[in-house]
Formats: sequence, C-alpha cells, structure tokens
Amino acid sequence: MNKNYKNIIFVLTSLLIVGLLILFYRQNHYTASTQSIYYMDSLNGNDLNLGTSSTQAWKSLAKLNSALTGTLIKPGDVVLFKKGQTFNGSIIISLSGIASSPISFSSYGTSTDKPIINAAGFPSGIELREGKRYFNFQDLKVINAVEQGVILRQNSQSLSFKNMEITNSKIGINIDANIGMSVIDIALDNISSNNNSINGLKISYGENIIATNLVIDGNLSDGVFLKNSKQISFDNLTSNNNGKGETVGGKGSGILVDTVNDLSVSNSFLNQNKWDGFYSYGITTNVNIFKVIAQANFNDGFSLAGNANVTFDKCIANSNGMDGLGSDGDGFTFHSNSVGTIKNSKAINNKKAAIANTDHSKSTIFNNVLSSQVNGTKPSVYLVGDSEHSVYNNTIVNNSHAGEGIGVFMYDGIIGPKVKIKNNIIYGFEKGITKEQQVNVEFLENFNLFYNNSINVEGFLLGQNSKIGDPLFVNMGILDLRLKSSSPGIDSAEDLGITYDYIGNTRQDDPSIPNSGIGTIDYYDIGAFEFQPPKIIFGLSADKPSLSVGEILTYNLIIKNENNYPLSNIIIEAPIPSGTIYEPGSASAGGVLEIDKVKWNISSLNSISQYNLQYKVKILPY
Repeated sequence: MNKNYKNIIFVLTSLLIVGLLILFYRQNHYTASTQSIYYMDSLNGNDLNLGTSSTQAWKSLAKLNSALTGTLIKPGDVVLFKKGQTFNGSIIISLSGIASSPISFSSYGTSTDKPIINAAGFPSGIELREGKRYFNFQDLKVINAVEQGVILRQNSQSLSFKNMEITNSKIGINIDANIGMSVIDIALDNISSNNNSINGLKISYGENIIATNLVIDGNLSDGVFLKNSKQISFDNLTSNNNGKGETVGGKGSGILVDTVNDLSVSNSFLNQNKWDGFYSYGITTNVNIFKVIAQANFNDGFSLAGNANVTFDKCIANSNGMDGLGSDGDGFTFHSNSVGTIKNSKAINNKKAAIANTDHSKSTIFNNVLSSQVNGTKPSVYLVGDSEHSVYNNTIVNNSHAGEGIGVFMYDGIIGPKVKIKNNIIYGFEKGITKEQQVNVEFLENFNLFYNNSINVEGFLLGQNSKIGDPLFVNMGILDLRLKSSSPGIDSAEDLGITYDYIGNTRQDDPSIPNSGIGTIDYYDIGAFEFQPPKIIFGLSADKPSLSVGEILTYNLIIKNENNYPLSNIIIEAPIPSGTIYEPGSASAGGVLEIDKVKWNISSLNSISQYNLQYKVKILPY
C-alpha cells in the first residue's frame, strides 16, 4: 500500500478514536454550567411537561424514574418535590453523579410539611442500586415501604441524607452490602426513623458512616443494628423506646452491635428500650462511648459480650432493669472475654450491679460514682472470671439501703490474675469488699477509705494504708459526693497516674493538709472527686473618692461564687480602713464588727452567683 495512504488511514483512525473519547467524556463529565432543575408536583403536574419549572412540573415517580434511567438527568442536576404533597411509589436510582457534581433531591414551595414518598405496596421508598454514587437527599419523608424506607445497596458510595423522616416501614434505613462490597462514605444528618416494624437503622458492611442528630424511636426491634462494619460514628443520637414488639430476650436494644471495628458514639441517649441501651457481641474493637446516657432500659444499660473492647467515658447508666422483666439490670456489664474501661462515669439505682464483670472479661474502672442498688443486696462492683481487674479512685456508696449489699465482690471464678482495688471510698454497705476464700488471686487492696459498713473487708486483712473514717461528703443526702475541706481522703492516695477527677478537675495538693499518700506525687485524694478550694472573687469599692472629717463612707462588697456547685457556711471578712471607725449597725445581712474588721457568716452561696454586702465607716480627724 502507498505510504501516503497508510498515513491518511492512520490519521483518520486517530481522529475517530479522539472523537469517540470526546463523546464519551461529554456523556460522563459535566460542569456546574450544565445543571438543570426538575420539579415534581403530584397535584398539578403532568408527565408530558418538560419538568424544568414549577409550572411545567412532572407529576409521577414513574416519570422521574424514567428520567433517571436515561440521559435526561445528569450529574449536577437537582430534583425538587413540592412541599405538602404525597408522591406514591418509589424512587429508583440507576445512575451516578460525579464527585464535583452530585445529583440532589430536595423540596420547594411554601408549606411547612415535607414532601411524602408513600411507598405502600413497594419494596422501598428510595433505592440506590448497586454501585451508585454521589447523591444528596434532603427534606423528604418516606412512609409505608414494604421492606425499607431507604436502601443503599452494595458498593454505593458518597451519599448524604439530611432532614429526612422515615416511618412505618419494615426497616427505616437499610445500608445493605456484603463482604468486599461495602457501602462507603455515607453522611446522615437530622434524620428521624420511627415506628418501623424491625429497625430504625441497619448497617451491614458499611464503612465511614457519619451520623449526626438522629432520632430512632419506637421501632419494634433494635433501634440501630450494626453488623460487620467499620469507621462508624454517631453524635447526638437518640435511640429510645425500641423493642416493644420483641417477646424474647436479646432483642430490642437502643444500639445492637455485631462485629464492628472503630465505632464512636457521643452525646447520645439510649433510654427505655426493651433490652439494653447498648449491646455488643461478636469481635467488636476500638469502640469509644462518650457522654452517652442509658437509663430505664428493661435489661442492662451497657452490655458487652463476645470479645468486645470498649471504652466508656463520662457515661451515665441509671435505673436499668427496673421493669422487672429483664434477666439482669446492671449499669455496665462485661461478658465472654470482653475488655472494657469505665472512667468518669456514673451508675446509680440499677436493679443489680453498677458494674459486673464475668466470663473471663478484663476491666479498668476509675473515677466513677457508683451508688444505691434498688434492692440493696447486690454488689456495686461484681468481679468474676480469670482476668485482671483494676478498681481505682471510685466513690462507691449505698445511700438508699444503708447497711445492705456489698461494695466490691470477687467471686470464685477468679484464678491467678491480679485484682487491684485502691484509692476508693466505700460507704454504707453490709460488707465493703468481699473476697471469697477459694479465690486464688494476686490481690492488692490498699489506700481505700471505708465508712458506715457493717464489715469493711471480708476474706483478707485491711490494707496497711487503708482507713476507716467519715469521708465528709458535701451532702450525702443529694449524692453531692465531693469532699469537704477536712475530709480524711484529701492528700492520702497512692499515685496511680490518674491526674484528673470525675468532673475533669486536675488532682492537686491542698497545702493546708499534710501529705500522706505515696508515689511520685503524694498528694492525690481518695475517691472520684479531688478536693477543690472554693473559687470566690471579692470586689471592695467605696461610694466616694474622698470625704471630709466626720463624713460617712459606704463600702460595697461583691462576692462571686465562680464554682459550678453551691457553697455553704462561707465566712467573709472586710477591713476597717486606717483613719476610719465603723458606723454601728451599718453592715448588711447580719454582718458584725470584730476589732478591725466586719465579719459575715453566709449560710449558702449558689453556684455561679453573686452576693452583695455593704457597711459604712466614718472619717476620723488626722
């Protein structure tokens, strides 16, 4: 063949390939300038309309789904549903947006009611098919789906849902994938998923799921069910009143976790569920629960089973198991080789133990307030199994059934490991600490403060540095368990490296009390609370800059309580300046003259409050 013809054929072939690549690029890559907005109006729309204005809106979801399967709706486009209207059927997503131009679904109009997707008779209200990516959904309500209100199938990615409601479906939101085909990068914000016949939210093989401001309420099984997932976070989750349709144990928790890695739950509420507030089983690791309240659940507040590894920080587990139906009723409980840290937390008024550790579980428990089992006969801290346990700097009291129950109990399953119980206040039990005789354990009890127990220790001798004496709580009656300034617990603990207390105050020296602790730092306090000298600010000012001899000068004294707790029996003193004499009877609020000063005894000073006092003096001749 002629060489020139070969060159011509090569050039034409190259141009054809370039042209096809350009066509492919144009079909799959769009810029913001190509964005179109489509409108949906179930009352006044028409599927023959263009859909590109509110007066040319489409009517049905069938028309929308047709547009989603063709080339009409493109990356960057927006679909708006008219507020206050109901659209029957299901939205089925069969294409993808792109990272720079996601496809969005939202609402328009003046009504305060969200558009409703009524999926009665359909498997789902919104379905993203396998591998679909880059979509945003907001301001929609989905009801009555046969299977799930919203389903994200495997390999879906980069999706966000905001200001949504899902109700009366089998599962509210179902993130449903399989091994090796995870659903990735999902954002859920301000969503309610209530009154569904199974779960409010189910995540299987999800990865990097960020959920904020969710309300999961009244679902008939577990509120949130997580399985085989990783990098999941919840902030400001409310998952209450779930499991009311369950008739057997183990179902109906606020959160149920099965084999999850890297889970965080913060600033959340898990209350009044038919089973546990939080229940984990399977191999669940790197779990952090922060500022979560689990109250009045029928069984346990927080329960770990099956090789779970969880840290609880600043959590509250109160009044669990109180309905009498659950088999347990612990505040926190560890089972089946679980490992847990409980710190800076509170467990009060649970049916059984505040903290229970069984079946080879390992626990570290410090800076907690643990109090008052309802029936008064169960241990506050219950240790069983052949693992190590450390119980440090807790305040453990029985105020509602004084003289009953056990503070810390070690059962006969413990063989060989170390159990260390130090720097705790144990108050008001029949038995402070009990170690059964058959327990074969390296046991360290020391630097604890016991008071008002019928028996302080049983099965061993009291530690050399432990004490018996009134801890002098600020107000035991209202469980204000901070220490008064003369408490024997001040500056008398062992240094265990715990540098802060239950409410985050730095552990520090009280210079007015001799140090009797041991360690690198010998002035830490026993118990959950480190004594904090009151923070009071004084301001003294005169009403006039100068006066003549014989005139009266009025002093105004302002006292501010900068603490987040009230103070009682505060003594205030103010000087009589040189060259003046106190004007008899001029001190306000019962102040009295004592030689060269005015003195007040203030019975109480509310937290973050100000108190104003006044007194007068007369100017003397030079």
